[in-house]
Amino acid sequence: MIAAVRKNLQRVLAAGASAALLLMGLTPHAQAQRPDRPGMGRMVQGVPTRDVAAGMLDVEDFQADLKFLSHDLLEGRAPAGRGEALAIEYIEARLRMAGAEGFFEGGSYRQAVPLIMQRADADMTLTVRGGESSASYRYGPEFVVDSGVFEPTVEVDGEMVFVGYGIQAPEYEWDDYKGLDVSGKILVMLVNDPPATRSEPDLFEGRAMTYYGRWTYKYEIAEELGAQGVILVHQTEMAGYGWNVVESSWSGDQFSLAGEGGEEPLKMRGWVTGEVARQILAMSGHDLDELIEQAGDRDSQPLELDVRASTTIRNTTERMTGYNVAGLVRGSGPHTDEYVMYSAHFDHLGMREGEGDLIYNGAYDNASGTAAVLNLAGVLGRTPPRMRPGRSFVFALVTAEESGLLGSKYLAEHLPVPSESVQGVVNLDGINLWGETDDLVLGAKGRTGMGRIVEQVAASMDMEVKDYPNPEVGSYFRSDHFSFSKQGIPAHSLKAGEDYRDRPQGWGEAFFERWNRDVYHQPGDEYSEDFVYEGAMQVMKAALLTGWEMAAMEERVRWEEGDPFGRIRSEPPLR
Repeated sequence: MIAAVRKNLQRVLAAGASAALLLMGLTPHAQAQRPDRPGMGRMVQGVPTRDVAAGMLDVEDFQADLKFLSHDLLEGRAPAGRGEALAIEYIEARLRMAGAEGFFEGGSYRQAVPLIMQRADADMTLTVRGGESSASYRYGPEFVVDSGVFEPTVEVDGEMVFVGYGIQAPEYEWDDYKGLDVSGKILVMLVNDPPATRSEPDLFEGRAMTYYGRWTYKYEIAEELGAQGVILVHQTEMAGYGWNVVESSWSGDQFSLAGEGGEEPLKMRGWVTGEVARQILAMSGHDLDELIEQAGDRDSQPLELDVRASTTIRNTTERMTGYNVAGLVRGSGPHTDEYVMYSAHFDHLGMREGEGDLIYNGAYDNASGTAAVLNLAGVLGRTPPRMRPGRSFVFALVTAEESGLLGSKYLAEHLPVPSESVQGVVNLDGINLWGETDDLVLGAKGRTGMGRIVEQVAASMDMEVKDYPNPEVGSYFRSDHFSFSKQGIPAHSLKAGEDYRDRPQGWGEAFFERWNRDVYHQPGDEYSEDFVYEGAMQVMKAALLTGWEMAAMEERVRWEEGDPFGRIRSEPPLR
């Protein structure tokens, strides 16, 4: 293990040698040159320093990190497990070799994240009774649940109420509860937002999902209203992923931040397949398709189903400690106490019991993003201090993303620096492993000024910038940047698009449709010698140039006027 780490880390010293020598061997005259346009930093013999730094990115470094982090030895990198411990040691060693300081108190590279792990016994059934009819459903193929109550045995038994999309949104004059007392009830609700209509094309931001459409919100509002449990109706076209993703993500070990949750947490939080939901509603004399249509009407009423659901959840519960890991590379100007952050989650789903391949290696999701951030740290750490832009860089690798963005949430709420000092966050969650593209994706690019910066960077690379190809699935709320957005910090995820060079039109869209169906959150997401890295280098270069620009520019990155996250913190005046 030590030899493998040492071999991998030594590549940092060799990578980009010519670019490093160019930076370090400058004459004072060359060092003093200024850029042709603001934000690009100093010039190196007529070349912007940031472009020289980008030339230090090395595909072998990225490949080596990716291969190690997705190796079977790391057992799927589940939070607080042996695989995470190995990943943490490796990540910290790589940050040290990059020349990054520890970002946390006392110069530590690690931030303890208090977690509660709970595993529901799969030997359970969900029983639904209505009148003289009853049905029992199997855990796994037909439903999955966990509990917000951290006790060995949780008994659930309550009347079921259909509450449409389960949303209270005053700004849209929308209330799916209509004052109904749902205390102690089990709420059945749809995923996503109500659809926009011809008369209201911007209802719930039109095609794009709002936070109201996320399962996290739906659980939060149900808990606030005193419900006993929530059952979400899964339909692939509404969720954007298949039941296999729900089953793999919500079974096995589930993590929560210790100390969170209301005084009366939900006893049951879970999902049923669309077919099971159809059967339950039919038992109450209702049709799922008709209720979905009615739920899209502002005047729809909650529906007491006159059926009861019950189950017994037997839990294995353990308090554990996971870790975020972060390093700091200081800038060279008067604003070194302001920061540009690169983030990625290094955790994945660990291992499962059964037969066959049981390790969820998470090569694309997200050993690739972790490897990218480590390589950005190596490049910026090797750039001589006098040649770096004015703001400092933070490289944050966070845990428990797959459990609900827990590591990034804890970091965003417990930053060792004021949140107002963070200029912006570039999150990397899944780095292109299949070839060059003509486009980049910056999720919700119109929300902050970072969108314009990425567009300028992309133009310099002969690429274009697009928003999420399927905004209705709510990708903006499903990755770690969102934890920082909720604290008022401009943050976005950056990744490759779907227009692959030298591929037939539509190849990328078809590829990711298959990948999401067959590989996403499955053991098949593992390292392959067939990976193609030119696209990964594109994304890393774009991330480097974007972060450099944010670190060098005089002004602050701002939220666009009226954005709800922009109202969270008071922006300092323009310099």
